[in-house]
Formats: sequence, C-alpha cells, structure tokens
Amino acid sequence: MPFTLNGIGTRYYGASNRSAHVDVCQKCGRSATISSYDTREWFCIIYIPLIPIAKYRILDDCSRCRRHHRLSLKQFSEELQKTLSPLRDAIKRSPRDPQPYIELIRTLVGWKMRADAQRELEAATRLFPQDVELTILDAQLAVDGGDWNRALSMYERAYKTEPQNPTAAYGYGWLLNQMERHEQAISILQSAAAQQRSKSGALYLLGSAQMKLSRWNDALNSYQQLFTLEPKYTADKNLLRQIRECKQHLGYQLTEAERRAGRRWWPFGRSTKLKPMKPQGATALVRPSLAIAGLILVAISLFSFGFYEWDRRANMEVYFDNGLDRAVRLDLDGKHLNLGRNNRTKEELKDGPHAVIVRDVAGKEIERLTFHLDEMSILQSPFHDRFFVYNVGGQRVYRRGTHGFARNRENASYSEELIGMQRFFEMRDIDYPFQQPPDSISVDANSSSAVLKTSFNAAEDIDLPTFAMIRLRQGKTDEAKTAIEHAVASAPCDTRTRRTQVYFASTAGSLDAASDTAHRWITDCAQNNLEAHRAYQDINNENERQEALRDEYGRLLASSPNSAEAHYLYGRVENDPADAAAQYQEAIRLDPKLIWPRVALGHAYQMMERYDDAMREFAAALDMEGRDDSTAIYYAMAAIGKGSPFSALAKVDDVRKSHPRELGAIRARWLLAVAMSDWDKAAALQKNLASLDSPEAMWWNTTKLLRFKEDPTVDATIDAGLRDRNLQQLALNARIERLLEKGEFAAAAEMIAKSGKALQPSSAALLEAYAGGGLLLQGDAQSAEKLLADAEKLVVTAPKSRERKVAAAVIAGLRGSQSVDSVMAAAREADATAHAWFVAGVRAAVAHDSLGKRALLAHCIRASSDLEFPYLEVRALLLRSGT
Repeated sequence: MPFTLNGIGTRYYGASNRSAHVDVCQKCGRSATISSYDTREWFCIIYIPLIPIAKYRILDDCSRCRRHHRLSLKQFSEELQKTLSPLRDAIKRSPRDPQPYIELIRTLVGWKMRADAQRELEAATRLFPQDVELTILDAQLAVDGGDWNRALSMYERAYKTEPQNPTAAYGYGWLLNQMERHEQAISILQSAAAQQRSKSGALYLLGSAQMKLSRWNDALNSYQQLFTLEPKYTADKNLLRQIRECKQHLGYQLTEAERRAGRRWWPFGRSTKLKPMKPQGATALVRPSLAIAGLILVAISLFSFGFYEWDRRANMEVYFDNGLDRAVRLDLDGKHLNLGRNNRTKEELKDGPHAVIVRDVAGKEIERLTFHLDEMSILQSPFHDRFFVYNVGGQRVYRRGTHGFARNRENASYSEELIGMQRFFEMRDIDYPFQQPPDSISVDANSSSAVLKTSFNAAEDIDLPTFAMIRLRQGKTDEAKTAIEHAVASAPCDTRTRRTQVYFASTAGSLDAASDTAHRWITDCAQNNLEAHRAYQDINNENERQEALRDEYGRLLASSPNSAEAHYLYGRVENDPADAAAQYQEAIRLDPKLIWPRVALGHAYQMMERYDDAMREFAAALDMEGRDDSTAIYYAMAAIGKGSPFSALAKVDDVRKSHPRELGAIRARWLLAVAMSDWDKAAALQKNLASLDSPEAMWWNTTKLLRFKEDPTVDATIDAGLRDRNLQQLALNARIERLLEKGEFAAAAEMIAKSGKALQPSSAALLEAYAGGGLLLQGDAQSAEKLLADAEKLVVTAPKSRERKVAAAVIAGLRGSQSVDSVMAAAREADATAHAWFVAGVRAAVAHDSLGKRALLAHCIRASSDLEFPYLEVRALLLRSGT
C-alpha cells in the first residue's frame, strides 16, 4: 500500500474504470463499499502529487479499512485479455446460445469489472430478454450496486418465468426478507425450501421471516427442519437463540444447549458518559511564518497542477478497437500488440507521427495507417478532455449519447449520434468513455433543468450493414452506400451483408441495378454462391423476368447435369410445381446434405396440396445443421394447410426447446396457436416476440389476433393505428381487409379510393380486385365491373414486382379476359396461389356452380396457410354462404 509520513510519501490519485459493490470486507470483516479501479501512484509532498510512479489496477479496496490488492495495470490488462478472448470467441461461434454470454459476464464479475459486466449484460439481455439466468445475473448485480428496487423487479421476473429455478426463488425470497416484506417473502421461501439446492438457506430465512411476523410455531418448525437437514447447525449459537425465543413465546421446555445460548456473561453496560465540550476560542491571527508556508503550499499546488496538465497533454490516450471477426496483431511504432476479436486496448502516445500496421495471426497485412497526434494548446488543455480511437478495418459503429439527468423524470432526456466509417478520429469531453452511464446521478434538489453527461461506446447492436440501412432511411444515401461497400469489402461472401447490398441497390437504385449487384456476388463467391444465385433469382422474379430466368438456368443445368445446386436452382424457376419437385428430388439424390432442396421440395408438395409429404420434407430439413429459421414456419404452415395444426406441435416444441431464441420457431408456434384458437398461448408467445420483432410487426400481429378472436376492440385498435403516423399504412390495410371480411365491399373500395398514395399501387389494386370479386359473388356485376376497371387503371401505374403481376392477373381473371389456368400460372411464379384459387371460385360462382365455388374457395383458404390475407376474408365469405 502507499504510505505517507507527515504528508510525504506515495498516494493514489485518480480513479477510472471503477467497479463497486456493497459487501463484507474480507480483511476487517465490516460491511463496506468494495471498489476496484484504475489509478496512478504518485510521490507526494504535503499530500500534493508531484512525481508519477506507476499505474495500477486496485482490487477490493475497502472504504473502511482501505486495505486492498493491486496489480500493474499492464499486467492486469494482459491477463484479463487472455481470459476473455476465448469467451468472446465462444460467443462468436454460438451467437444464439446465451451460455457463452453468461460465462463472460460471470468472468468479468470475478475480475472485479462490474461496470463492464453490466454493459455485457445489457447487450446480452437485448439478445435474450427472456433468459432466466441473465435476469438473475442482472438482479445480483443490482443487489451488489445497492439498487434493491431494480433487483426486486429482476428477481420477480425470473421467478415468474421459471418458478422452479432454485437461484431465482432463493434470491427473490432473500431480497424480500432484506426489504422487510416478510409476508410476501414467506410464500417465495417456502417454494425455495421445496428445492434441494436452496433448501437449507431458504429454511433459515423462512424461520427468520416467520419470527418477524410472530409466527412462532411456524418459525420453530422451519428451524427444526433445518436441524434435520444440516445437523451442524445444532452448534450454531445464533440459531439456538432464535429457537429459544420461539419456545419461550410458545411456552415449550428449553434444552440445555438453548439455555446456554441465551446467557450473557458480561453484566456491565458500556459507558455513555460524554466528554465536555471545549469553549470556542477567539479568532487567532495568522503569523507571517504561516503565511509564507501557505504561499509555498500554493506554489507547490500550482507546480503539481502544471505537471499534471503537462502529463495529460504530452501522453494522449489512444484506444485501438478491433471490430473484425478475428484476432489481429498490431505493430505500433515498432511495439507489438495482440488484439482479440471484438476487443480493444488503450495506449498512451506522445505528440508526433505514429505508424500502425495491422496483420492477421498468420502475419498477412490487413491495413496500415500513419496518423499524427498534436498537443492541445495550454489554454485549451485545462478545459477539455480528449482521447483518440483507431477503428481497426473501419468495422465498428460507435454511439455518442447525450444523457440529460434530472430529478423529475419528465425533464430527463436522451439523444444519440452514430459514428461509422471512420478509421481514426478524436473525441472530446466524454464523461463515460467506453462504459455505460449510470442510471442516475446526484442532482441539485432546487434545479429543474437536466444535467447533461456524455457517453461514448461501441454500438454492439449495430454492424455496418445495419448502419447502412439506418443511413438509407435517414436519406443519407451516399454514406449508406459507402458503409455497405465497406462491409462487403471486409466480408465479401457473408450472406446477410450481400443481401443487404442487393436490397440497397433495389431501393436506392433499380431492380436492374440490384440484379447486377447479385450477379457480382455470384462471381465474387464462385466457390459457394448458392445464396447469391437465390438472391439473383428473387430480384429477377420481382423484375418480372421469369422466362429469361428459365432460359438462363436451363443452360446452367445443361452444362452441369450432375450438379445438385443446378437442379435445385432450375427447380426454383420452374412454373409447374410437379416439374419443380422432380428437380428438387434429383438435387437431393445428388447431394443429400443440401438443405434448400428439401425445403423447396416441401414447398412444392404444399402447393400441390400433398401436405403429409410436405411436412415430411420440412421435418427432415429441420433436423439438418445450418438450416434457415424459416423452415419451422413452413412446417407449421403445411400442418395448417392440412387442417391439423396440432400435428406439428411436437416437432415445433422440440425445435423451440433446443433453440429457445430462434425467431422462426417462435413464429411457427404462434401460427399454430392462432390456428388452434389457443388465444392464451398466442398472447404469451407475442410477449416473446416483442423483443425480436419491430413495433410495426407487433402491432400487426396483435391486430390479427384480435380479428381471429373476433374481439370487439379490434376496430378501436385499428382506429388508433390510423392516427399513428408510423402505423398508418398498416392500419389502412387492416381497415380495408376488415371491411372485406365483413362483406362491406363498396365501403372497402371507397376507402381504397380515398387512400391516395398511402397504399402501394399494386396492393391497392389487389384489394380493389377482391372488393370487385366480392360484389360478383353478391351478384352485382355492374358495380363489380366498375371497381375492376378502376383496379386495372391503378395496377398499370405500379412499378414492376411480383405483386403487380399477380394483381394484374387476378383483375383480368375476374373480368374474364384471362383464363383461370393462366392466372394460376402467374400466381405460382409469385408463390401466391391463394389468389388464383379465389379467382377460380368467383368464376365458378358467376357460372352458377355453387358446389365448385365452395370447393375452390376452400382451396384458397388452405393455400393461405400463413393466416395472412385472404385467409380471414375468404373464410368469412364461405361462412356467409352457409358452409
């Protein structure tokens, strides 16, 4: 420990990267605030720091006795890095498994890095909001920080989610007991006492809580159970005193051990005599010698302050932050640094030029950069803190947040700025660099304004593709384009990154530009370009180039007849599902390990209404490693189309059990719950989806559930959505579909006409076509023809897309200018056969074939097995017709 004698010696000054919690000190045995932090040891004269000695990481500094452990900051950083790197690698390997995140957080807590642990916990909780272990960790950290209210809410959530979890039950009961909420604690502790892992501790707390409520018999029973379970407690004097008190209140006979435990041998009380106060003397004059000493102290203070400022100006902090998906080696001015993936290190550099070369672990150069650091002027230095960031590969996106802390919640504020695409930059006046800000700070009680603090950290939830889409939505197209191109340059064959690039090209450019982008992806990743071909086919399907695709992939198949991928890709552009199924079967025969052909074969069987075959193929794909999340949804849809959603329950539940965070599995189970009218289960699953889906998707699913339940509040929910700018377009669609469902076709058409540009032209045309089809079913051919003519004018104005082609076919089919077979062909190409079955049913009704109408509309419902439009609308048509 540092030591001073008469103000001369060594002391610590400064504390950063602080982690603190309330605990019992292992040295003095008293309850205290136990802190760990980075600091520097100084040589002092009269307690004024003059000469810096070394930087340390202080561990377990007791606020009472001040005893602690310490490590060289450099050694601590190296050891910590060595420990954390494998854990972060495990997270990279299994990003959907919460266990590596939990291990990382526990390790950080073990290394006394609670602030970092809290930051990692918050990031993990965003990914796994329903994970009980993470919730318990959150509660434990809140207890350590003295935030009992937050800890209570976390323990309560964990206990409600998993009542049988012994840690959740015991922690919840312990905290309630500590907060003297004994009545509530008793029921929780009884639950904890029923579980072997927490039985003894829960029984002790249970007895204590029952004593507080004067339930002496219950308390005695709890303590006696504890004795039976753990005989060693029979020698615990504190526990014996508790039992003694219970028996005395109940009038029971005491044992000899209980009587001895209650004895007090020291009969005398502690003296409370106060020392007399000394009278206050007169004001003393300052002697000249003391004045000179004061001037010397001021001079020393000024010298020390100047030295500190000089040190801060001369040694500038630079964070080297590696956002790459692999470890790197840095050569910094000849000094070698190892930097794990998704990790950072801090160096102090002096004024002047510096050169950095970044290499991978094999020694291959990734990039190099020369940068220049300039000292701040003497006038600026006292008023500004600053640091620099070297963003390896330019991969990180950073978040600068401005937090307005206030006593009144309504005066608090928050704003943020994202910083991306910068390799080396300076940041100034940051209160919380690379750390999470606190939930609250001390604010003047008389102040009504907010106190502004600034945080700076890596935006772990935003990668470059996401950053590009954010900038695109903000209208910053050039920056978005640069970001996505940079992401592609770093990971040229990453599926998500390249699909984002294709989407960007279609949104900011055109479908032709997106097609060219997808084609470049095929060329760039020739060794593994199946996903690139899929994206290329999807975008050209949107561009209504189905015939050209058939020619192109027919030639590819002819040149590679033994290629499983070629057969699969040709099957994707086949118009007839039976022909497509034959191609998929051949692809599976040639390469049984390919997943997509099995999924596609299941889909083809579903289009042919061979639902058992479809479920078999989807089930096989679900058991394959590396499958897409959507497979579980396809499996559920096949069961719904078959008319027996319960037949998919066991498999989907197995998938959810083995992959609890898989979005597709949760959505699949939600579809099954809705199809089975299990409203409670559907509502519970929607809570799971809340953290994974967008607010718009959540609103749509909530509204859909209300429609299925025939809940009378659905119309009020849609009205509220129409008043919300963010939900207006969705609510407008919901209102029109609702009118179609109720058979109010003229009102639906009127709303479509009033919507103007709020609806996409192709969507509006398709909805108007359904209104016209509904009028045809009602026998009002004249009004229907007018609506269909208006829909035809509208669809001509729509941009090229599969939806436009389907809408045009549906309108022509309803008007009789296109055959039902032709409409079916167009719908199959767009994977929208439900609309073709609707046209067939209406044409049968016009031909007075009532039996055919009902059968064909039933086909339409089965084909709408995603439970989206037109499932409810056509089902209502059949119900109104008496079937």
